[in-house]
Parts: sequence; C-alpha cells; structure tokens
Amino acid sequence: MASLVTIIIPVYNGVNTIEKCILSAVNQTYKNIEIIVVNDGSTDGTDKVLDKYVKLDDRVMVYNKTNGGQSSARNLGLQNARGEYVLFLDSDDYLEKNALEVTTKSLIHSNASFCLFGFNIYKQDKLLRKPNPGDDYYINKSLNYNDFIKIESLINSPCNKLYRRSYLKELFCESMVYSEDELFNYMNLFKGIEISCIHDCLYNVQLNINSVNTRYKKGRLLDTLNTAEIKENKLVELFEDNFILKNHYITVLSSLELANEYCANRMSLKNFSCEMKSVEENLYYLKLLKELSICKIHIRVPLFFYYHKLYFLQYYLSKFMYLIRKKRDRKRR
Repeated sequence: MASLVTIIIPVYNGVNTIEKCILSAVNQTYKNIEIIVVNDGSTDGTDKVLDKYVKLDDRVMVYNKTNGGQSSARNLGLQNARGEYVLFLDSDDYLEKNALEVTTKSLIHSNASFCLFGFNIYKQDKLLRKPNPGDDYYINKSLNYNDFIKIESLINSPCNKLYRRSYLKELFCESMVYSEDELFNYMNLFKGIEISCIHDCLYNVQLNINSVNTRYKKGRLLDTLNTAEIKENKLVELFEDNFILKNHYITVLSSLELANEYCANRMSLKNFSCEMKSVEENLYYLKLLKELSICKIHIRVPLFFYYHKLYFLQYYLSKFMYLIRKKRDRKRR
C-alpha cells in the first residue's frame, strides 16, 4: 500500500483562497493522503468552506483553535499528523496535481530526509518568477558548501518540500513574528543529511497584497538578527569552514537593509527610531556592523547612519531607497 502523506494547511481569514487550495490537495494524482486544515481563529466565514469539504471528502480534517499565528497552527498540524511524509501548504497557494506523485517517488527510492522542488510565484495571476534547483540531482551525505549554495535560497520556505515526518525533530518557533520558516528549516539541518532536488515547479505561490506577511511587523529586525545568528552557528557546524561566513554576512546585512527600507516606508520617524533602538545593544548586530566594508555602498551608507545613531538620516534615505527599488522592480516587469 502507498505511504500516507499528510498535507498541513494553516488558515486565517482565507475565505477567498482556501477552496482553491483544498481542491489542489484533494485532486492530487497520489491518493493516499490526509489533509489537516488548522483554522487559526478565522472570522470571515472560512469555517463554512471548511465544513463543506469535511462533508465532501473524509480525508479532510479540520482543527479549530484561537488565533495564535501560522507557526502555532503548523505545529498543531504536525502534532496530529499520521503520515510517513509531510507537506506544508499555505492557504493562499495551491499544488500542481502531480506534486505528491513526483515527490513521494523521489523519497521512496532514496534515503533523503526531504525532497526539495521548484515553485511558481504569481501576483494577480501574473507569473513573476520560478525559483528552482536547476536540475534534478541528489545530495548525499557529503553535503558541501558548493552544493548548499545551489539550494540556499530554496531552503527557507517549508512549503516547497516533502519531508519524512521522522526527520522533523524541531517544531516552528511560535514566539517569532518573522523568519520562523527559515529558522525551522535550519534547525532541522544536520551533518550527513541527504536531500533530493527536483527542478519541476510543483507548488504555486499567490502573492497577497493584503496578507499579514506583506506588512511590517514590529520586532522584525530582532527576529532577523536572532535567525541570522542561529544560521551562522549552523553553517559553521555543517561545513567547519569560516570562509563561508563572508557570504553569510553579506546576505544578512542586505536583508537588514531591506528590513530597514520596509520599516521606514511603513512607520513614522518616531516609531522607526524606536525600532532601531530596540536592537542597538544587540551584540550580534554590533558584530555584523563591523563587517560593513565587505558590502556595496547602498548597503553600507544607511547602516553606517544606524551605527552612529543618525536615525533621521537613515529613515529618509531608507524611504528614498525603497521608492527607487519599487520603481526599478516595476520596470523589470
């Protein structure tokens, strides 16, 4: 008999998208599945859509809980999962029909801890990009940094992977408001891990401009720093090579500058200054700022202002850079 696969769908006020999401799960060509939908305190009628599918398909199960965030919803799903394999599906998104058929086959014929695959990113039904591993290949126990670089940008999300449930030792961090996905995957990496990579784009992301993920969340900078520090320790543990830290620092400092831009564009100067002050004594941030010389000037300058507590200049420069970035992105499309 085919192995059972658990699909975990956390949803909060997803009445406009949850039906398409669930349909993409129930219509999989791979049939031995259970679909755990965790209703995280929705108030918009999502529960009525869920009740409909519980009656239509006995593979659909719904768990209702008070609102606690996506991480707590995913954890509840994991704690109730029975499948040998687990896939996370966000309520805005949907799967290709053959997603489980392709990925289960990959895991059944290997010792991989998870199967990583490509995904399509849409905005208002327009395809923006298709991140993917490039080719089908297998990373065995001799995972090296060159292999890791190929898939690093695909590691962060939990949704473009089919996991062996036995592999998942760490749950999602429920106290974080940002980067909890990234932290989850890095905490579950270990030496000797085997990964199956598939170039096919089997998952579809629908960018939602009204989503909570598109709004600035207080504490984002601190969560970014905490995650970056854990990632640094994990990278050194995995590869035992301090040379890789240069690339890590460049990536983190770039991410922090992007976070500053979003923060400046969505906050008053007063609130922006408070957010900057919240991390000014963070030892890891101070360590990163000493590495500014390795970054390009558009990253160095605003963070230089931060280092010298010139929040007024940093605020308006970050707002300006955000507008330039948005204009450039529109031209590319």
